[in-house]
Amino acid sequence: MSHTKNRAVVLHSKETEEALIGCILIHSKGVFSEIEETGIESSDFYFEKLRWIFEAAQHLHSQGIAVDVVTLPDELTERGQIQSVGGSYYLAQLLNRTPTSTHAAHYAKKVKDYSTKRQRLDISRRLAAEHNDESAYAAILKEAASVVTKPSTKTTWTLKELLAAEFTDPEWIIPGILPLGGLAILAGRPKLGKSWLALQWVLATGNGGRVFGEQVRKCKVLYLVLEDSPRRLKSRIKKQLENELTPLDLDNIHFEFAWPDLKDGGIAKLEDMIARNGYELVVIDTISRAANFRQKEVEDVTGLYDPIQRLALEFGCTILLIDHHRKPAGDITNLIDDVSGATGKTGVADTIIGLYRKRMETVATLKATGRDQDEKELAVKFDKEFCCWQYLGESDEVAKTEGRQEILDALDDFGGEATVTKLADYLHKDKGYISRALAKMEVEGIVIQPKNRGPYQRKDYQQQGQQGQQGQQGQQGQQGQQGQQTDSVDLLGFNDFDEMADHSRNGHQNGRTQPYLDDLNPPDPDVGPLNYYSHYDD
Repeated sequence: MSHTKNRAVVLHSKETEEALIGCILIHSKGVFSEIEETGIESSDFYFEKLRWIFEAAQHLHSQGIAVDVVTLPDELTERGQIQSVGGSYYLAQLLNRTPTSTHAAHYAKKVKDYSTKRQRLDISRRLAAEHNDESAYAAILKEAASVVTKPSTKTTWTLKELLAAEFTDPEWIIPGILPLGGLAILAGRPKLGKSWLALQWVLATGNGGRVFGEQVRKCKVLYLVLEDSPRRLKSRIKKQLENELTPLDLDNIHFEFAWPDLKDGGIAKLEDMIARNGYELVVIDTISRAANFRQKEVEDVTGLYDPIQRLALEFGCTILLIDHHRKPAGDITNLIDDVSGATGKTGVADTIIGLYRKRMETVATLKATGRDQDEKELAVKFDKEFCCWQYLGESDEVAKTEGRQEILDALDDFGGEATVTKLADYLHKDKGYISRALAKMEVEGIVIQPKNRGPYQRKDYQQQGQQGQQGQQGQQGQQGQQGQQTDSVDLLGFNDFDEMADHSRNGHQNGRTQPYLDDLNPPDPDVGPLNYYSHYDD
């Protein structure tokens, strides 16, 4: 009895319903245009007086009348409901409690979601009560189908409506990578570190931490850990949280180590768990352990992935499936085609995330794309001390930096200067690539080319050479004033300036005072893992 009562409490929010009315009182025209997409109706309100207020406001809007603290009380008075809802004072309170109408769509979606869940719960109870009456049972099932399949968003638009509509920006679990709502896939080669990355995301979202320098959404998380034991997972968690100093929300993350096959009761159980607990992120590690299906058969794949996606969209949560890349996928080839199995997987999924690392290299690439997000490509590196992935920067910028550093190191090996041909042969790179890179580095003042078509030089080496020349001349001048006889040989025993300059260059070969990557500082050891992901690794 108490269990049912607790579930009912979860399925409505007076604060959310009041906030939505407050938004309407602030800017009714814009709010109604925005919330229309959610398909919200007055019947979705749990509290009767708020339902009446919404109906009155909706009627005024349909008549082209702005909804405010004057027109709305008048409409409720005509309906004989003004005293029942709490009078004009209550409406003024709703307006004053709501600072902005920016979040109207979020409030409307939440009210709608609660309404749908209440309807489904009611249907479940009635089905249980009428299980012996076949005709009543069939009627309730028909009603249930209409509730589940009823569109929760506006599906028919005129051009005028579409152009006038104001859509809210997507919400994120992990900004720019993992959106809130829908089916997502994280794929990579075996033993690459996908599970470490998934755990890192789970711990951060469950505790409201940071991932790759970005504040993530704090939410309830369900993690199906189907390839690890509780002992092993505890060990992994302790490694990632070893230096975490902030208090942890120990009740926000739930782990399951065994689960029914998704094709044989597992999805139904998942649906019940999400409805009961309000999870916004569900991680299934791995999909091949969660369901027995033919991964290369499109029919099998879509038959499994479609209901999972519908479940995610229905509850507005994100379901993240951990999967594998095809065997050849080490280099970044095609984010969509690299996922192992039939293309139906990526066809159904809303977001695809790929983790790539070339053999013998430490820096990996995390690439993400989706229906409603721009393609993103990050350079990341696995930190063996904290067992988590660190963000190095945008992938193309890191690659450019590494390429430039490679050229600078080669110039060092040649004594500070070399031609394009020498560098291309030495680095086994295309001459055009080397030439373009050096030209950009010259514009930025990193290298110089004293003579047209001549060798390039590191700018800092040229400066060191000039300083060496000035030092030699000053030394010789002092000796001349003291009456000491010297020839053009300096006190260190060099026969000419070029030899001295060569020494100046080579003397700093491994100790440059201004290395190109001087911003890659080691992380602060006092920073805990949840706030540590944005640091560079030296």
